[in-house]
Amino acid sequence: MEKTTVYLTSQQKAALARAAHADGRSEARLIRDGIDAELARRAIGEAVAPYDGAVAATREADGETGH
Repeated sequence: MEKTTVYLTSQQKAALARAAHADGRSEARLIRDGIDAELARRAIGEAVAPYDGAVAATREADGETGH
């Protein structure tokens, strides 16, 4: 894993903190999951394997329980 810096507005940072807390995930995990989802949506030239958290979140949003 590589480290990077992302600049967020105060509103984005606050919303990120609330969402991470509500989901029981770290802010970094939420950011990585969002990046994976965007890259998959764009269907870039190489396969992007989403993190398990992104898959689980997508399934929950679709009403699947994962069982």
